[in-house]
Amino acid sequence: MNQIQQHQLNMAKEVDRICKKYNLRYSIAGGTLLGAIRHQGFIPWDDDLDISMPREDYDKFIKIAQQELGKKYFLQTWDTDKNFVFPFAKIRENNTLYLEEISKNVDIHHGIFIDIFPIDQLSNNTFLNKIIIKKVIILRMILLIKKKYILESQTIIKKILLKILKFLSFFISTNKIIKKINKIQYKYYGKNTFYITHFADVYFNKMIIDASLMTEFIPLQFENTTLMGLKGYDKYLKFFYGDYMTPPPVDKRENRHGIIEIKFND
Repeated sequence: MNQIQQHQLNMAKEVDRICKKYNLRYSIAGGTLLGAIRHQGFIPWDDDLDISMPREDYDKFIKIAQQELGKKYFLQTWDTDKNFVFPFAKIRENNTLYLEEISKNVDIHHGIFIDIFPIDQLSNNTFLNKIIIKKVIILRMILLIKKKYILESQTIIKKILLKILKFLSFFISTNKIIKKINKIQYKYYGKNTFYITHFADVYFNKMIIDASLMTEFIPLQFENTTLMGLKGYDKYLKFFYGDYMTPPPVDKRENRHGIIEIKFND
């Protein structure tokens, strides 16, 4: 475990403490859950830590988290940091720097972070769900463009799309986009549907998830502690990663977030 991961683990322990105190459900997610199963901790080359919460628990967490976290950490949402444009939260460590290429020109808190993703219900219609997800992705891209995040594309079609979205961004306000995304996120709130999603994700073909996966949570060994994870982790990890117990080739083990500058307060 490297120094960055130690800071991230400390934040995850705080999330775990708060969730236990207020009886909130959560699970480590994505590569963090994969790391718990394959490495009993961080994937050695991973550069982030992800946590997911059912929407009901996420909303409660957001209301209480900053007070519980104290002065050491900052709860970053689009309500607490005006140029932050993602439909999820980050916990940032104050007096540190973890600068990503995509946001290097944006005036936001740039401390070392972990991600907290809400899990939202989708409809029972997979075709409709694909349309919903595409709409959210487009709205997110417009927000990123408006706030000067760096978006790059290697294909002509995507470059043309970015130009179109940049043009559209002049005619729709930030608040209006956020309201549209929120409306979509809560559309099926409280309904017992077959599918759920991380609207926070960017991998379109992996955003429609079997709702039965997010029902039971168990403690999993993670480095020198235990964090909560999905009881159905095997199905979840196979869905996202296939043969998840086989590590990728060495040349695929990369800094996925494009971190360009790091400073600690230690």
